[in-house]
Parts: sequence; C-alpha cells; structure tokens
Amino acid sequence: MADICWELAAIVTIQSSQELTLKASGWAWNLFTHRAPKLTAKGSIVLADFTNTTGDPVFDDALRQGLAAQRAQSPFLNILSDQQIRHQLRFMGQSPTARLTNELARQVCHRTQSAAVLDGSIAQIGSTYNLVLNAVNCASGETLATATTEAPNKDQVLGALGKVAEEIRGKLENPWLPFRSTTRPSRRPPRRRLER
Repeated sequence: MADICWELAAIVTIQSSQELTLKASGWAWNLFTHRAPKLTAKGSIVLADFTNTTGDPVFDDALRQGLAAQRAQSPFLNILSDQQIRHQLRFMGQSPTARLTNELARQVCHRTQSAAVLDGSIAQIGSTYNLVLNAVNCASGETLATATTEAPNKDQVLGALGKVAEEIRGKLENPWLPFRSTTRPSRRPPRRRLER
C-alpha cells in the first residue's frame, strides 16, 4: 500500500511540474510575442526640423515634409500638426515660423503632452548622403529608436528617406523586431517545388 502511495505522489509531482513548465512557457511566449508597441495611437510625435550639414538648402524643408507624409502609413505614429506646433510656439513667445530645433521640439512635446520627438539629420560624404532618424521620449530623454541609411547620390535621397522612415516606424510599432515592413509585400523569391 505504501508503494502505491509513493508512486501516486511521484506521478502527481511529475504532472504538476509539467503543467507548471507549460504555463511558464505560455506566459513567456505571450510576453515576448504580444509586447505592446513603444508608441500607441494615443501618443503624438513632434517632428523636429532636419539638421542639414550638406550646405544644400533644398533639404531644409523637403525632408521634414517627406517624413510628415509617412504618417498616413501608420496607425501608431500620429505626427503633431504644423498648426498645433505654430500655436504652441506663439504661446511660448516664439515666432510661429521659428526653426523647430531638437530643443524647441522637445519643449513643444512637453507642452502638448506628446510622446516623443522625431529628429533627423542629413550629411554628405563625397557623393553619398547619410540620413539618421532618432525617436526620443519627451519626458525622459531616452532614445526609443534610431534608424540610419545612405543614398548614393542626391537624386536618391527621398527614396532613402522613405526607407529610414519605414525602419523607424517598424521599430517604434514593434520593439521586438529590428525591422518590419507594413506597406510593402515580401520580396522573398518564390519557393521552388521539388521535382520528382
């Protein structure tokens, strides 16, 4: 009789530990695959003016406008409108047409209770243009995401801007994936079938 009790206790212990392992695995899977995005539809982003060290004035406004156009492609990234920014600048005693530097953008971000500032820079090295985007938490100053890319020449800068904007959007929407495309179909080659 004692042997049966020990065997029964051993079976119950093994089943309990298996159930506990399965539950812990399920919890971990749920945590890592269903992580909330860094930004939600409730959080706005203040888009700062690009830092342009190329010396080419064509990039001064064109890059910010191009990046703002990307907002329609994401349900999570709500860019604070230029009208709202101008209103805040007036309220702060600044000219409504003032250049929105990183520091000024962060002040606007605090006043509008937005989630982050998105600032960018462009630099030219030879004929290559380097683009960098940074998303920074308004309250803490913590960098939420960074994305970089290069354009081989001036004519391809806007295409590179689209690429870097998509990359930063993917990083902000899903922090577990280093890059996620939400607007383009997969570019994987079709799988070949094995012939018999």
